Amino acid sequence: MRLRQLSGALPTIIFEENMMENKIFAGIRLRLLAFYVDSIIFALPFTLLLWYAGASLTTPILAQRLFLLLILLLFFTILNLLHQIYFTHYFGGTIGKLITGLKIVDDSHKNLSIKRSFFRYTVGYQFSVILFGLGFLAIIKDPQKQGWHDKTVGSKVIVEKSKWPLALFVLLFLLISNLYILYSAISVAFSGPLPKEFQSLTNSFQTKKESQGKIPSGISPKTNEFNTSTWQTYRNDEFGFEVRYPSDWE
Repeated sequence: MRLRQLSGALPTIIFEENMMENKIFAGIRLRLLAFYVDSIIFALPFTLLLWYAGASLTTPILAQRLFLLLILLLFFTILNLLHQIYFTHYFGGTIGKLITGLKIVDDSHKNLSIKRSFFRYTVGYQFSVILFGLGFLAIIKDPQKQGWHDKTVGSKVIVEKSKWPLALFVLLFLLISNLYILYSAISVAFSGPLPKEFQSLTNSFQTKKESQGKIPSGISPKTNEFNTSTWQTYRNDEFGFEVRYPSDWE
């Protein structure tokens, strides 16, 4: 694939770009914007579940809902990976990239195969994370804006249509929505019956602890010794020993 020479200066926009056969390669800022849109979209179900957990009426119900949240966390992690693989194969990118106007292509400017897409988001991403994310930072200096995960599968991220204002609007809207739901979840949790129940459980635990720590009668609190002032003494002159015993023993 040959490079065409560009005449004149490229317009100044929010992303770094190069051209290859009239294709603009997406720089790291546009790709970060697409990543943030993806992240905030998949964060929305968790904030809703946190609100659902915060509205619990009792501690057992809260524990059940938090357990459900952990299960759904695993489910959405797998779902997100499948979304990345199949959306990249069929549509040329994740939801965030499509909203931003980006597309992931191979050297022939076609969508990645399922195998390449799977390898890109599993092994390729792990490869880029190695050494403190240098594989992602390589996008900044690379002429075709490729990270290490791109180079491992021969993928390129191009700007099919500049839609970054739409992506920025979606990001801000979803961010505000997530923060509002999270704030509502906290408000519901602290205004509901859970704080009183937690306080009751704490008081019950402290009372039980104090009752267990009480010193039994007959034991001195200072010396932690038995009070033997009222005990009697048994002496055996034949064998030459004596034993003290409580006065109420027969």
